[in-house]
Amino acid sequence: TSSANDCSGAATRPVSLSIPDRVVYSSHVYSWSGWGALGPYHRRPYPSFAADMERKWAYLLRTDEAPVWVGEFGAPNNASDGDRHYWDNLMRYLREADADFGYWALNPRKPEKYDNESYGLLKDDWVTVREDYRMADLRTLMGK
Repeated sequence: TSSANDCSGAATRPVSLSIPDRVVYSSHVYSWSGWGALGPYHRRPYPSFAADMERKWAYLLRTDEAPVWVGEFGAPNNASDGDRHYWDNLMRYLREADADFGYWALNPRKPEKYDNESYGLLKDDWVTVREDYRMADLRTLMGK
């Protein structure tokens, strides 16, 4: 129920391979993630958002128990106030946690029916970058 955001089980039941140091956990964090008593991330204040990240996956980084790849996150190019609130919280948290990540999505169109992919970072020519708040923040996050 958390869009693959919850790696908390690794604390008590970690993946153990015959060759050590080969496990990387992955978390997906979207604005609609974080359901529960406090609601989705697009409604949460930063302290609540950060506490949930810590509880669900960042503790693995903080304790050096295992690497975590924030393997999916994204926001639409025409963001609502809630989308921007979530985005700003996530950008802050990724900076503070020094977490590695992968953005969803690059493609300008969805595969089925070729609909617009509002989370896409590329324009229809598949070369030109949509220069918006997302790219500005991602460049800052990458130290560019």
